[in-house]
Amino acid sequence: MKLLVALPAVFCVDWGIAMFNRALLLALQDVAEASVLSLNDATPQCDPRYAAPPAIRFRGFERRKTSFSLAFLRQALARPDLVILGHVNLLPLATPLWARSIPYWLIAHGDEAWVRLPALSRRALARAQTVLTVSDFTRQRLAAVNGVRGNHWQIFPNTLDPFFEPVGGEPAHGLTLLSVSRLEAAERANKGILHVLEALPELRRRFPKLRYVVVGDGDDRAWLEQRTRELGVAESVVFTGFLSREDLSRQYAACDVFVLPSDQEGFGIVYLEAMAHHKPVVASRAGGAPEVVTDGETGLLIEHGNQAALVTALSTLLASPERRQQLGAAGFARLQQHYTFEHFRARLHGLLAQFSSSSDTKR
Repeated sequence: MKLLVALPAVFCVDWGIAMFNRALLLALQDVAEASVLSLNDATPQCDPRYAAPPAIRFRGFERRKTSFSLAFLRQALARPDLVILGHVNLLPLATPLWARSIPYWLIAHGDEAWVRLPALSRRALARAQTVLTVSDFTRQRLAAVNGVRGNHWQIFPNTLDPFFEPVGGEPAHGLTLLSVSRLEAAERANKGILHVLEALPELRRRFPKLRYVVVGDGDDRAWLEQRTRELGVAESVVFTGFLSREDLSRQYAACDVFVLPSDQEGFGIVYLEAMAHHKPVVASRAGGAPEVVTDGETGLLIEHGNQAALVTALSTLLASPERRQQLGAAGFARLQQHYTFEHFRARLHGLLAQFSSSSDTKR
């Protein structure tokens, strides 16, 4: 089977969609011959573990949109068996596909898929043979907001990075909360980091040695650091910036509770990373998070923006080592049952086998 795969990013960043795309490349290696075009990557950034030739031919375009689009068109005209578009913003590329009856799939992730798309993209969405969404929440929002119905939707959950290996870490001195997130001013009200910071004065009255570690960076970091000083909790908060995968794993291992009360997670790979370290999770009852975090079983869910509920949930877990251990163990078990790379690969192989069988029947 010959595939043409268009993606926004794979190796140039280390956040959700790019991590999904790395897993996708690895899962494709033993079932298809794929030409992969990445808009934002540079070709030398390709990691051979994920895009090993000859099965995967990877090319990056370093944000050169015109070159990217022309390369896609040239390869589409060669009539691959299937085209996979890895982001809703790439839907306009589908125009020459439907005109030539070339089947294509769309992969939809988070809040970028929860809005009404331009007219051309809506037409392309309606004509996609299959729409893979990382959560049922994204499926419902994408369909409802864009007025698209049909039975061609598939829930395709995320997974851990295929080479993710939890490492041990030294236990922190005193209780520690951990968040892992982009720190962007445009997302300040959504990601929930500010909500945790504003909960700290009350939490520290109950747990005086409490620390809060924030991993990630962005244009809002300086503002958030200033907010910690205004709240009088600066000495209890550590902003690490971006970390290597190994150092990030050590932070997960050292924390007591992972908290990210965001309302814009299409899925939330960071929840899986916390679960891989047997850590309980506090998240919002919003977006795709409730499909990953089972309330009362693997973590605690709160209404997004409910500060009192956030303080209560965190206090409950910080006060009970036994409860933390119970939820963390259940989270690890849930990860093993549903979200390993082996599950991800098996789902993809099953879908491709169905497509191949259907295509053979139509010939």
